[in-house]
This record gives sequence, structure tokens and C-alpha cells, in this order.
Amino acid sequence: MIIIISLLIEIIAGIIILPLKEINEPFSFICILINTFLVIFLILKTYKEYRTVFIVAYFLRLFLLFASYYKLFPIIHDGGDSEAFDYIGKLIMNTGSFKHVFTNYTYLVGGFYYLIGPQRLFVQYINVLFGMGSIFFIYKTFLLLQLSKKTVKIFLMMMCFLPHNIIFSGILLREALIIFAVSVSVFYFVKWMITYKIKYFVVACCAILLATWMHSGTIGILVGYLLSYTFYNYKAQKISFSMQSIAASIACITILIYIIATGFFTSYFSKVLDEGDRMNALFAVASEVSTGGSQYLTWISVNSPIQFFLFSPLKMFYFLFSPIPFDWRGITDIIAFCFSSVIFIYLFWITIGWQKYIINKREKILIKLLLLSMFLSIFIYAFGVVASGPAMRHRTKLFPILIVTSAIAYDYKRKDKYIKMDYDNNNFIISNIKKI
Repeated sequence: MIIIISLLIEIIAGIIILPLKEINEPFSFICILINTFLVIFLILKTYKEYRTVFIVAYFLRLFLLFASYYKLFPIIHDGGDSEAFDYIGKLIMNTGSFKHVFTNYTYLVGGFYYLIGPQRLFVQYINVLFGMGSIFFIYKTFLLLQLSKKTVKIFLMMMCFLPHNIIFSGILLREALIIFAVSVSVFYFVKWMITYKIKYFVVACCAILLATWMHSGTIGILVGYLLSYTFYNYKAQKISFSMQSIAASIACITILIYIIATGFFTSYFSKVLDEGDRMNALFAVASEVSTGGSQYLTWISVNSPIQFFLFSPLKMFYFLFSPIPFDWRGITDIIAFCFSSVIFIYLFWITIGWQKYIINKREKILIKLLLLSMFLSIFIYAFGVVASGPAMRHRTKLFPILIVTSAIAYDYKRKDKYIKMDYDNNNFIISNIKKI
């Protein structure tokens, strides 16, 4: 809250004192300096146990911010889209019209530029704050789930130092805001599962609507949440079907149809629905944003609903784990595989393979419902992405869900290991007493 108030004061100050349409780097530097002191103060006061981790994570993101702004070295994902957002933001500032908008994130960039001038450094810094906010909410989720300190430390480090999380927090892209919104939604979804208070579920859905407004693909998470609310029986701690739940699901479907029909949260889909051949139009829209020659599965041509569902598993697999080794083009793909694909493979293996160790019914259901929400979004993204670069960008949006599910499974596996060790030690002691 202190950071939000500080940003609002700085924006108001910028509106009053800054000459419009002029770059004013000293203003951005002063704002960053003030907020840095506030962030460090909050970390030292509130997150004492992991303060070193949080502070290092913050300054890594700050370093990427300046490296991106001053073009110190090439940064993956920082280029075409970032420059386009900056260019359109300046057009909006100069013309006072939002007719140039090509994604909803441009409204935010253009709005800031219109109010305080082309302060790109300041706008990018807000992404740094969103990146740190994602970490704080995932940490709060771990505490809410009462995970062991060892588990929290391991998975918090992943959240802090996953290369793509750091990169997206420092460059001019919408990913930082989307990841933050997903992190907030996961925290409140878990809180709803524990308390069953409707207000937490509403906040979780609103956070996902914000993410969906930024990118339509995350609507799959909202579908999963609505299905969870429909079929989760809190008292019995199980998923059940009844006339009441079926009626609720019909209401949820009606809401979703309305959301999609308005196009406010699903502007990306409208590009597809305006085309004659909807299946192949989806590939056409995706191809427009695919760069770098990293396209995959280009031989697939979807001409019927049967082919659509037949190719879905393969498309989803490539979306989650590309660049696949036999598609590597050089050292860049190898690095991307090691720092993105391998981590996703490991976390999915933990989440799916170690569920059998979870003894708490509520947490078992929690993992299933979160996975359902994530896979519905993966299904949407898989048919809207045809290259490994965009795939890495879009799957990172879903990382907060995966980090929570894998942390739960890992924690129970770890507990199971120590329970077995205690059991074996007790048997050893009892057997030796008998011998004596």
C-alpha cells in the first residue's frame, strides 16, 4: 500500500511539474530512488527471514531495467514488442487519441505518457514492482499452506531467480503485470479453498480478469476457477455433482459467453472470429507475432474439429517444453531449454508424480483444481502460439500456478521421507531392545 501511495504521489507530481512530451530522466531516477528505499525498508521490516533473497531479487530486476533502457547488451524478449509499446505510447501522447492501440497494455503505456510525458524508465520500473509483488504473493501463499521452511526456501528461490521472471520484470512488456495478477489470483483462490469465503473467490476471479484483459489466453484460468466453485464441496472436502452445482455451472457458462461476446476481455479472439476459416485463422493470427525463425509444428494443418482435438496434446507439449532438443538451432536454444524448459519439466514431474504422497484431501483437490485451470489456459495458448520464443513468454504467465502445486507435492514427499526414516529408526531401536 505504501508503494502504491508513493507511485500515485509521484504521478501527480509528474503531471504538475513535468513539461509534456519531453523525456525527463532525472524525474524517473528520483522516483526509482525513493521507491527503492521504500522497498528495502518494507523487506527489512516485513520479510526478515528471506530479506537477503528478496533484496538480491530486487536489485537483479533493477539491473535488467537499466540494461534494457540503455541497451547495454541484448536481452531475450526485449525488442520488437517493447519498442512497439513505446512507439504507440508516444503516438497516443502526441495525438491524444487511443485509436492506435493494438493491445490493451498500450492503454496503460499511452495513458502514462499522456499524463507525465514519455517517461519510459518510470513505466518500466513499475514492472519491477509488479515482479516483486508476484514474489511476495507467492511467498504469502506458501505461508498460507503452512509449507515447511525448507520447501519455502527452495521454491521461493525459483520464483525469485527464474531467468524469465527477472527479464519480464525489467523490460517494457505486459508479462510482469499478468504474472502479478495470476500470483494474486492464486493466493486468493487458495484462501477461498481454506476458508470458503466468497469474497476471496471474487478477488481471485477479478485478478484473472485483469490478466485476461492484458492477454485473452488466461481466460482458461477463469474457466477453471468457475468450474471449481461449481463442483467443489467444502464440507465433504471433495468434488461432487448435484442439481445445484449443475445450475451454477450453467450460470458460469452464461457469464463466460457474455464476457467473450463483449470482447472487452478477449480482444485477441475477435481477430480469429472475424475470419471465415476459424481454425486456420487462429494460426494466421499467431504467425503474425512469431519471430526469430523458431516456429515449430509448421506441418500441422487443422481443417476439422477432429484434427483440432487430435493435435491438441502435441501442441500443448510443445508449448510447455519448447525448444525441444531436436529443434535446437544453436546455443541460444540450448540456453533457453536449460533455463526454461528443464525447469517446467522438473516442476510438472514433481506436481504430477508426487501427488500420491499428499494425505490432506483439501490440498489434493486444490492441486487438481489449479492444474485444471492451468491446462485450460495451456490448451488455448497451444493453438495461439507457433514458436518457442512466444511459447516461453506465455507459459511464464502460468508459472505462479505451477510453482504452488509443485511446492505442495514436494513438501509432502519430503514429509513422507522423514516419516519413513523415523519409522525405520524406531524399528531399529525396538529390534535392538528385544535382542538385549
